[in-house]
Amino acid sequence: MTDIDWQGIGWFRLHIETDSLLINKPMGLTIMQAGESQFYLDGKLKYSFDENNNSWNGVPKLISLNGGLRHVIAMRYSNPSVQKFKNAGFYSGFILRLGKMSQMVEQKIQSLGNLTRYQMFLTALPFAIGLLHLILFLFYPASKQNLFFAFFLFSYAVAIYYDYQILLSTDIGQQLFSFRMHCAAIPFWILFQLRFVYSLFYEKSPKHFWFILLLAVGLSAFIIYKPNENFDYFSMLYLVLFLELYRVIRIAIFTKKDGALIIGFAFLFLAVFGILDTLMDAGIIVAFREMENPYAFGSIGFIIAMSVYLSRDIARTNQKIVEQEMEQKLLEMENDRQSKELEDARQLQLSMLPKKLPQHPNLEIAVFMKTATEVGG
Repeated sequence: MTDIDWQGIGWFRLHIETDSLLINKPMGLTIMQAGESQFYLDGKLKYSFDENNNSWNGVPKLISLNGGLRHVIAMRYSNPSVQKFKNAGFYSGFILRLGKMSQMVEQKIQSLGNLTRYQMFLTALPFAIGLLHLILFLFYPASKQNLFFAFFLFSYAVAIYYDYQILLSTDIGQQLFSFRMHCAAIPFWILFQLRFVYSLFYEKSPKHFWFILLLAVGLSAFIIYKPNENFDYFSMLYLVLFLELYRVIRIAIFTKKDGALIIGFAFLFLAVFGILDTLMDAGIIVAFREMENPYAFGSIGFIIAMSVYLSRDIARTNQKIVEQEMEQKLLEMENDRQSKELEDARQLQLSMLPKKLPQHPNLEIAVFMKTATEVGG
């Protein structure tokens, strides 16, 4: 329907000739759509699918090819929001699939289970760690690294959630919404990741960070408008991010900044899985056990490494605080000791004075004494 003047409503027919082995065999039917449809087999209405998917949850529907080898499949399909999908550069029609019922159900259960587990794990892990680092920042506001790391993890969790939600969507409208939410979260993820790395090695962000921010905002608005057509423009932003992170970490390693090697290995781990994801998107390699987004698994290593780095930094800060408290206690003990010695010396000096001044008829006698402020040998 992408090559015709599609107005949002129409009838579509397909004549098929099946193998004799499929006669009276249970067949599975799945549909991906963005509107309302009625499915007809040999002129008989079998299923209706409304716009809100109240009658469709992604599980294959049962049909049976009876009465011969030749059949007619017909679809009455309407999409009142067709212009919205056209403006977004998104597919506005429907996708119909027929297959062996048992295989389709098995594939659906396996795919749904794997994708849901990946989504829950890869979303919950960064969100939980991000919440922990946000709490650490609230208790120790001077550590801005924890704040930027927490915001990076929150935006990353949103991006991952909607990335998998695209694959779990049961209609094209859900796919478009999830795709746009995924695109909206990516610039926040990139900017907070970069700002986090800056906070590790710089007192404030370099001036060119604001150029990267404007580039991210501009590209994101352009991509969100037509995500399906313009998503590849994010590669420009990824390239800028990679080069800048490489520059910052390389300088940190060569200048022997504390913890720079840990951060370098973390980004190397992330880059390897990012390349794997690119190769998978290009069709050079295939997915393993529904692992559609390898970059998410690479990010786990990065998140753990960064948490180790920040935890080590917090541990060192706590150790310094303990040492300072010990020094403070020793200083207080020394002050108490000196104060006691001064008081003892003052009492000794006072005890050496006469209790009563001598009296003489022709003299007026007065005395003055200042007690010692230091204890001498």
